[in-house]
Amino acid sequence: MLRNKTFFTLLALLLILFVLSNFFIWKMWTEKLLSPRYKGGDLTRLGYIAQLKKVRNTVIDLPRRHAELRGMPTGPVDMVTLGDSFSIGGGEGRNKYYQDYIATYSGIRVLNVPTYHFDTMVSGAMPVSTLAALYHAGWLDILKPRYVLLETAERYAIPRLVNFFDLNATAPAADLVNYYRVTDFSKTVNEDISFINDGNFKFLYYTLMYQFSEHAFRRLVVKTRLTKSLFSGHYGDILLFHGDDVQQEPLATPETVRIANDNLNAMARLLRKKGIELVFMPVVDKLDLYRPYVKNNAYPRSVFFEELRKLPREYRLIDTKAILSEALNKGMQDIFHQDDTHWTWRASELIFSRERFAAPPSHPATSPGKK
Repeated sequence: MLRNKTFFTLLALLLILFVLSNFFIWKMWTEKLLSPRYKGGDLTRLGYIAQLKKVRNTVIDLPRRHAELRGMPTGPVDMVTLGDSFSIGGGEGRNKYYQDYIATYSGIRVLNVPTYHFDTMVSGAMPVSTLAALYHAGWLDILKPRYVLLETAERYAIPRLVNFFDLNATAPAADLVNYYRVTDFSKTVNEDISFINDGNFKFLYYTLMYQFSEHAFRRLVVKTRLTKSLFSGHYGDILLFHGDDVQQEPLATPETVRIANDNLNAMARLLRKKGIELVFMPVVDKLDLYRPYVKNNAYPRSVFFEELRKLPREYRLIDTKAILSEALNKGMQDIFHQDDTHWTWRASELIFSRERFAAPPSHPATSPGKK
């Protein structure tokens, strides 16, 4: 009888210790990482790196805004943008939509069309197939844009523009309408969870393993040092980037970039039949941009932008690497969010204060003023 009492006493103590330890870890670290109430970067969430998360709220202070497609298109616009998470404000924070900077600086009407769901998806987005589907469904004839801006993260450019490139992609018109009417593209990836969750264990694991490996032996989020402080805060010389930067960058070779360029030229010719200019904006990977300042420079080097610059193009290229590297070399901080794969408003302003688009006479360009 005494033995049973001792057993249940120990069991109760272990249960209390388990609950209290989870509550302590949750309140001290993981609640900030996992709760949707604390908006911040995807890298600190995936890598459980609590000290680098920067909580931020959405602030919009630009005089012009873009529009989002909701159901069937209803009228003409000046530009249609299609892309991945960068095109739906993935970085959060101040002026999270780069399209608002286009609308403000160029004074044009901008409509963003989130990617349609296809079976061939690369990291949850297939902007090329979405553009083809809009073309064949006749939606571009309704929208009558002067420009189509196609955006993709650099690390996924080759899979999207070579491996799964399809100018013949289609989708039923009714499915397109319903998809854009009911889909919530702003839904947070974080959900309300109990303070007892496996994230508490993962936090302990990652905290320990980052002491021995820059990628915690998981190759999901890499944590490395810079030669100078390029982010604000106490840990400004720490760089976080997605493991896909390492895995995908070797895919860009002179041959694959040439094929991607040929495919973009084919798309440009198709759009030109409708009087539309194709604008291609590959978003430079965080590792590729910050590489010159990485202490451990043993990671694969991307040649995507360098090879693309050499090739004849029938579309307009926005060279985000060249523009942002110039600012980075001058010591500008927080071009990208430190805790996120996405860039900040500073990148959007740098790019679209330079890259202007012709505005109709009735929509004169405006300046948001000095920030």
